[in-house]
Amino acid sequence: MSASWVLGGVAAGLMLIIWGAWWTAMRRAQGQPAAAQPLLQANAGIYQDQLQELQQEHQAGTLSAADFEAAQTELESRLLQDVDGLQNAVTPLTSRGFRPTSWGMALGLPVLAVGLYMALGQPQALDPRVISQGVAQEHL
Repeated sequence: MSASWVLGGVAAGLMLIIWGAWWTAMRRAQGQPAAAQPLLQANAGIYQDQLQELQQEHQAGTLSAADFEAAQTELESRLLQDVDGLQNAVTPLTSRGFRPTSWGMALGLPVLAVGLYMALGQPQALDPRVISQGVAQEHL
C-alpha cells in the first residue's frame, strides 16, 4: 500500500473524529433549553403554591389587603428574576457559543486540507499539461 493511501486514510479518520466532536457539541448546545424546562416548571409550581397560600390567608382574614398586594408583587418579581436568570444562563450557549467554532471549522478545515496537500501531496498532478504529457509518454 502506498504512503498516499495511508495518509489519505489518516486524514479521513481525523476528519471523521473532528466532525463527530463538532456534531456532539452542537447537539449538546441545542439540548440546553430543553434541559432547563423541568426547572422552570418546578419553579412555576412552587410560585403557584405560594400564591395559593397567600390567597387563602387573605380570604381567611389573616392577611390584610395591603400585605397581600405587597406579598403578591414580591412573589411576581421573584418569579420574573428566576425566569430571566435561567434564560440568561442558557442563551449564550445556544445562540452564540458554537457559531465561531462552526465558522472556524467550515473555513479552516478546507484551507488546512489544501495547505497539507500543497505541502505533502503532488499539486503538479492536477495540471492538465502534466497529465497529458504523462499520457503521451506512456503511449510512446
